[in-house]
Amino acid sequence: MRVVIRFVINVFLSVFFVFFSRKKTFVVCTGWGGDRFADNSRYMYLYLNENMNKLGLDKIVWLTNDNEIENELSSAGYLVCKRNSLKSVYYHIRAGLFFYDQFVYDLLVPLTKGAKLINMWHGLPIKRFGLSDSNNNSFLKLWDLDTSFLLSCSNYGDSLFEQCFKVKKENMIHGMYPRNFYLNHDMPFLTNLEREFLNIVKKKKKDGKKIIFYLPTFRKNKSVFLGVSNLSEIEQFFLLLDKNDFFFVSKFHLVASVKKLDNYPSIASIMLELPYKIDVYPFLKYTDILVTDYSSVLFDFLYLDRDIICYAYDFDTYKKEDRGFILDYENLPTIKTYTLSDLKKSILCIDKYNLHEQRTDWLNRCFGKWTMENTVLNAFK
Repeated sequence: MRVVIRFVINVFLSVFFVFFSRKKTFVVCTGWGGDRFADNSRYMYLYLNENMNKLGLDKIVWLTNDNEIENELSSAGYLVCKRNSLKSVYYHIRAGLFFYDQFVYDLLVPLTKGAKLINMWHGLPIKRFGLSDSNNNSFLKLWDLDTSFLLSCSNYGDSLFEQCFKVKKENMIHGMYPRNFYLNHDMPFLTNLEREFLNIVKKKKKDGKKIIFYLPTFRKNKSVFLGVSNLSEIEQFFLLLDKNDFFFVSKFHLVASVKKLDNYPSIASIMLELPYKIDVYPFLKYTDILVTDYSSVLFDFLYLDRDIICYAYDFDTYKKEDRGFILDYENLPTIKTYTLSDLKKSILCIDKYNLHEQRTDWLNRCFGKWTMENTVLNAFK
């Protein structure tokens, strides 16, 4: 039945395009299954809207499945519609360019025939994924980009992505990640939820607190908070941070987005856990120390040239039994810690580290000199 439906759609589009052509000035953006307003496709959408007249664009639409996202964007004057609406069908058959963040199935794929599709992805990998993950042989089709293009920020990025995706070399386009552009520029739009939580962080900074942002990646198996099951040890860690004027903010990966603070009510007042729908990038520019493990966010944070601590409490297990690594983890331009005690010492002695040169070298390796002008120019070719 699906084959028949696809055949009918193809016949319809073939006839339709005899009389009408796709409009290069119509652009569609979406991501995360339509459930979040986040990541590179979000910031591409915002950038194109900011430069709409300069670029000669007529329509830039965001596709969503979420009522709240639709209402907030619409109220702010942006063009947005539900993914499965008639408006969406219209924009699918008229738009010349589509930006998506992860998988093409966020779009009504049969209706994109003849358009240019660009996978923005969400960062340079540290851990193996896609075709490079030998432990994951299911859904291999997801990693075949077919006719889609892939945004990469450097030759180094190309070499990593070529291990993860099946992508034609001529379909690799280069530029700056849109989300990184806004690390050093004012963001034209924030959701109500983002503003609410950002105000908390801003107040803490105004009160003299240094912000630690903890962004761990997901594990295949269930993990414990900070790799420690001893409640007393965790409490002592947070009390020490509070005593030394640090404020701890965290957001856990969507795949493991069960609220952690529910299990630790005693520390709820001295740390902040962000809801899973929030995009983390508005918070990075207020971050003094980034703590992560195997997340690509550390590469993007290089634009801010601030301290990064890799807290890899399960390093051996992750390397041998989980995703493993696509690069040499030990060479990353970060402070490495493997126990909560080491993490504590590194935070309290953060001023003794000077990794500026290493961070600069890695920034150039990962992102080169590409700008958003390059991104737009190469996308619209």
